[in-house]
Amino acid sequence: MRIALIVLFSAAVTMPQAARPAQPSLDGTWVATREVPAGLPAANSPLFGERFALAVTANTLTITRPIRNNAASLVAVHPLDGQATSVTVPGQQCFSDSVQPVTVVRTAAGFDYTSVSSGNTIPYNFRIDGDTLVVESPRRNASGLRQLGTVYRRSIDTLPPPLKGPNVAVAKATIADIDWLAGEWSGNNMGNVVEERWLNTSGGAMLGNSRTILGASMLEFEFLCIAQRHGGLVYTAMPNGRGATDFLLTRISADGATFENPDHDLPKSIAYAKSGDDLSVTVSGAPGQRSFTYTYTRQAR
Repeated sequence: MRIALIVLFSAAVTMPQAARPAQPSLDGTWVATREVPAGLPAANSPLFGERFALAVTANTLTITRPIRNNAASLVAVHPLDGQATSVTVPGQQCFSDSVQPVTVVRTAAGFDYTSVSSGNTIPYNFRIDGDTLVVESPRRNASGLRQLGTVYRRSIDTLPPPLKGPNVAVAKATIADIDWLAGEWSGNNMGNVVEERWLNTSGGAMLGNSRTILGASMLEFEFLCIAQRHGGLVYTAMPNGRGATDFLLTRISADGATFENPDHDLPKSIAYAKSGDDLSVTVSGAPGQRSFTYTYTRQAR
């Protein structure tokens, strides 16, 4: 009897345990469809964008999402244990970057993704359903809050390349560090009246404009803005309303700031310096090229 018990015990020890069901693969590029998810009304527009890519390891989830009209992709890596990470969403022209706290938790069929944007907490559930990926999230309309879904299918689409970083070493600063520029400034350049106006800093940005006047005629104008991006500041110029060119902050002091873009033809550098009620703006090109300095005086409001 004892021998039989020993044999039974040995068999129980050596018998392989039932294999745990493998978690479904989430890897790949996913593209939104018009299919209606089971048990859910379909969202009017894709809940997590038209397309994205997922890559999962034992501990992390990498999400790649196209941004800027599919010109580039934002890549973010999240731990799968619910630990919060910060995703910096690059600001568009004249807008500051926004930082969104994100948590991700692995589930049996996918993962739960929660982000906080503008103070609003937005939960998403991603789950494999057959050969599709269903994303669901609550959305509010006239009748209240309801759960909606979007069905995604795997695709061989290639996503845009990752967003490029700054082309210069950016000086660390916040928009408040350049509040001294706010106001109305006016000067004379070779008989022309040159004016520059800047609103107070607010919302992570500062809006401005300039114009050059000769007699009763406006010769040129420029839309300007400075936004808090890349951990520093980005100065954007739109001469005569044309395409925008960015210059990144490379030096800053209590009463001065220099913005550079070595890839631009002319100018490559724009430097502001304030002294009391006077303001100078020096525009420079490549080494050896002539620079121009405009001098302004603060105007009473």
